[in-house]
Amino acid sequence: MLHFADQLAARRGIRAGLATLDDERTGLVLEPLRWTLESLDGGRPYRTVMLEQVPTVLPVWEAMAVILRAEGYTVVTGRMNAEEYGVPQTRAPPVSAARAAAPPSPCTGSGTRAAGSPTPGCWTPVSCPPTAAAART
Repeated sequence: MLHFADQLAARRGIRAGLATLDDERTGLVLEPLRWTLESLDGGRPYRTVMLEQVPTVLPVWEAMAVILRAEGYTVVTGRMNAEEYGVPQTRAPPVSAARAAAPPSPCTGSGTRAAGSPTPGCWTPVSCPPTAAAART
Protein backbone atom coordinates (compact mmCIF):
# COMPACT_ATOMS: atom_id res chain seq x y z
CA MET A 1 0.00 0.00 0.00
CA LEU A 2 2.87 2.38 0.78
CA HIS A 3 4.22 1.86 -2.75
CA PHE A 4 0.88 2.99 -4.15
CA ALA A 5 0.95 6.11 -1.97
CA ASP A 6 4.37 6.99 -3.41
CA GLN A 7 3.02 6.49 -6.93
CA LEU A 8 0.14 8.87 -6.21
CA ALA A 9 2.60 11.43 -4.88
CA ALA A 10 4.50 11.18 -8.17
CA ARG A 11 1.16 11.71 -9.96
CA ARG A 12 1.20 8.23 -11.48
CA GLY A 13 -1.91 6.10 -11.78
CA ILE A 14 -2.42 3.16 -9.44
CA ARG A 15 -5.65 1.56 -10.71
CA ALA A 16 -3.90 -1.31 -12.53
CA GLY A 17 -1.84 -2.13 -9.45
CA LEU A 18 -4.83 -1.96 -7.14
CA ALA A 19 -6.68 -4.39 -9.42
CA THR A 20 -4.12 -7.05 -8.49
CA LEU A 21 -4.99 -6.91 -4.77
CA ASP A 22 -7.00 -9.75 -3.24
CA ASP A 23 -9.65 -7.37 -1.90
CA GLU A 24 -10.59 -4.41 -4.07
CA ARG A 25 -11.61 -2.44 -0.97
CA THR A 26 -8.01 -2.34 0.31
CA GLY A 27 -7.10 0.48 -2.08
CA LEU A 28 -9.92 2.67 -0.80
CA VAL A 29 -7.68 3.83 2.07
CA LEU A 30 -5.72 5.87 -0.50
CA GLU A 31 -8.72 7.66 -1.99
CA PRO A 32 -8.45 10.66 0.40
CA LEU A 33 -4.83 11.12 -0.68
CA ARG A 34 -5.81 10.95 -4.35
CA TRP A 35 -8.62 13.45 -3.84
CA THR A 36 -6.37 15.82 -1.91
CA LEU A 37 -3.64 15.73 -4.56
CA GLU A 38 -6.22 16.26 -7.32
CA SER A 39 -7.59 19.27 -5.45
CA LEU A 40 -4.08 20.71 -5.19
CA ASP A 41 -3.35 20.10 -8.86
CA GLY A 42 -6.68 21.68 -9.78
CA GLY A 43 -5.81 24.86 -7.90
CA ARG A 44 -8.49 24.36 -5.24
CA PRO A 45 -6.70 22.65 -2.34
CA TYR A 46 -8.63 21.32 0.59
CA ARG A 47 -8.01 23.47 3.65
CA THR A 48 -8.51 20.56 6.03
CA VAL A 49 -8.42 16.77 5.68
CA MET A 50 -9.65 14.68 8.64
CA LEU A 51 -9.53 10.88 8.59
CA GLU A 52 -10.54 8.16 11.06
CA GLN A 53 -10.11 4.45 10.38
CA VAL A 54 -9.15 1.07 11.80
CA PRO A 55 -5.74 0.66 13.51
CA THR A 56 -4.09 -1.14 10.58
CA VAL A 57 -4.15 2.02 8.42
CA LEU A 58 -1.92 4.08 10.72
CA PRO A 59 1.31 3.24 8.80
CA VAL A 60 -0.41 4.23 5.55
CA TRP A 61 -1.51 7.52 7.09
CA GLU A 62 2.00 8.18 8.34
CA ALA A 63 3.24 7.75 4.75
CA MET A 64 0.44 10.02 3.53
CA ALA A 65 1.52 12.59 6.13
CA VAL A 66 5.00 12.73 4.60
CA ILE A 67 3.49 13.24 1.14
CA LEU A 68 1.07 15.94 2.30
CA ARG A 69 3.81 17.79 4.18
CA ALA A 70 5.80 17.91 0.94
CA GLU A 71 2.73 19.51 -0.62
CA GLY A 72 2.59 22.24 2.04
CA TYR A 73 0.20 20.73 4.58
CA THR A 74 0.82 20.46 8.29
CA VAL A 75 -0.18 16.97 9.39
CA VAL A 76 -0.67 15.17 12.70
CA THR A 77 -1.41 11.46 12.95
CA GLY A 78 -2.20 9.48 16.08
CA ARG A 79 -4.90 7.80 18.14
CA MET A 80 -7.92 9.57 19.58
CA ASN A 81 -9.81 8.32 22.63
CA ALA A 82 -13.36 8.19 21.28
CA GLU A 83 -14.94 8.12 24.74
CA GLU A 84 -13.72 11.66 25.42
CA TYR A 85 -15.99 12.90 22.64
CA GLY A 86 -19.22 11.32 23.81
CA VAL A 87 -18.86 8.07 21.86
CA PRO A 88 -19.93 5.19 24.11
CA GLN A 89 -16.81 3.16 23.26
CA THR A 90 -13.37 2.82 24.78
CA ARG A 91 -11.60 2.31 21.46
CA ALA A 92 -8.83 4.64 20.31
CA PRO A 93 -8.99 4.73 16.50
CA PRO A 94 -6.21 6.25 14.43
CA VAL A 95 -6.87 9.80 13.29
CA SER A 96 -5.07 11.94 10.75
CA ALA A 97 -5.54 15.70 10.55
CA ALA A 98 -4.02 17.78 7.76
CA ARG A 99 -4.34 21.52 7.38
CA ALA A 100 -3.13 23.71 4.56
CA ALA A 101 -2.52 26.98 6.43
CA ALA A 102 -2.13 26.70 10.21
CA PRO A 103 -0.80 23.63 12.01
CA PRO A 104 -3.35 21.32 13.64
CA SER A 105 -2.64 20.30 17.18
CA PRO A 106 -3.80 17.44 19.35
CA CYS A 107 -6.72 18.79 21.36
CA THR A 108 -7.77 18.23 24.91
CA GLY A 109 -10.85 16.09 25.30
CA SER A 110 -13.45 16.28 28.02
CA GLY A 111 -11.28 14.27 30.38
CA THR A 112 -14.12 11.78 30.90
CA ARG A 113 -12.72 8.27 30.67
CA ALA A 114 -13.97 4.79 31.39
CA ALA A 115 -12.37 2.86 34.21
CA GLY A 116 -9.24 1.05 33.10
CA SER A 117 -8.73 3.20 30.00
CA PRO A 118 -5.25 4.28 28.86
CA THR A 119 -3.63 7.47 30.10
CA PRO A 120 -5.98 10.48 29.73
CA GLY A 121 -5.54 12.83 26.81
CA CYS A 122 -7.35 13.60 23.61
CA TRP A 123 -5.06 11.65 21.36
CA THR A 124 -1.44 10.68 21.23
CA PRO A 125 0.39 12.07 18.20
CA VAL A 126 2.51 9.53 16.40
CA SER A 127 3.82 11.79 13.67
CA CYS A 128 4.01 15.46 14.53
CA PRO A 129 6.16 18.15 12.92
CA PRO A 130 8.23 20.24 15.35
CA THR A 131 6.73 23.56 16.31
CA ALA A 132 8.70 26.79 16.29
CA ALA A 133 8.62 26.84 20.11
CA ALA A 134 9.93 23.29 20.34
CA ALA A 135 12.69 24.06 17.86
CA ARG A 136 13.94 26.91 20.11
CA THR A 137 14.22 24.72 23.22
